[in-house]
Amino acid sequence: MVECCNQIISILEKILLSAGLSVDQPLTSLGLCLSGCEERKSNDELRDLVKSKLPSVGEVAVESDCLGPILSASNSGGIVLIAGTGSNLLLTNPDKTQARCGGLSYLLGDQGSAWWIAHKAVRACILDRDNYKKAPFSINYVWDSVREHFGIEDNREMLKHCYQFFDKPFYAKLTIKLAEGADKGDELCKYLFHRAGEALGKHILAIQSEISPELFKGPLGLPIVCVGSVWKSWRHLQNGFTSILGITTEGETHKLHRFSLIRLTVSPALGAALLAAPTIPRNYTQNSSLLYSFGL
Repeated sequence: MVECCNQIISILEKILLSAGLSVDQPLTSLGLCLSGCEERKSNDELRDLVKSKLPSVGEVAVESDCLGPILSASNSGGIVLIAGTGSNLLLTNPDKTQARCGGLSYLLGDQGSAWWIAHKAVRACILDRDNYKKAPFSINYVWDSVREHFGIEDNREMLKHCYQFFDKPFYAKLTIKLAEGADKGDELCKYLFHRAGEALGKHILAIQSEISPELFKGPLGLPIVCVGSVWKSWRHLQNGFTSILGITTEGETHKLHRFSLIRLTVSPALGAALLAAPTIPRNYTQNSSLLYSFGL
């Protein structure tokens, strides 16, 4: 935690200097929405440590990095669903109560993330090539992509990328090639993204009972802020995502009656600033764009 605090101070000093200000410039407040800040007790400890080392700062607010996107898009709460290298969901209700799903990293979670898609692709190829389980579609494109991305020729060469030289972000970047394959019509790539769409939809179903009815009443219905590069392939995620939510092609049955998927057009850091300075004027209509809506 001390190292984290020191990093925060170093970044803040660079920001102040780049703005032509002294590193001792008094600040009314400082908002921090950080990865790993999921527990109130440890968040308060980090807040107190930062305040002790930065006496020129008035108030310090520390929250999860998931909260930044919600605060950037809405002042009354909503859902943020992250699908980048990993995956995570945070629901914030108007009364500030919260519910979570995911965020447990690749060994325990990350369903629907870029790493999850890449891992599913590698396993499909290896199991097919071992004659243990045939893939639902031809592995030719996906296996060529795996070989090229990892620089391997056979199954066993993948071991070093799973253990000795494991690099989660690098592993996840295979999904870029898989997205290109889906765009070109490769059936196995399209299948993997369909499954990812289902996995992301299940995050929402997991916390459905915790959603305040008030969140459905706004102009966007329930706002779901979609963060991460996997959402760039929405057209390949959509059928899996909507089917899990019970939305048929006729729109006859559904489990969420009014909702919108939105993408931020501003940095999630704006949400951290708004967390610390709630009186700042804001116009949420300029902060996001619509990806998909239902029931509006």
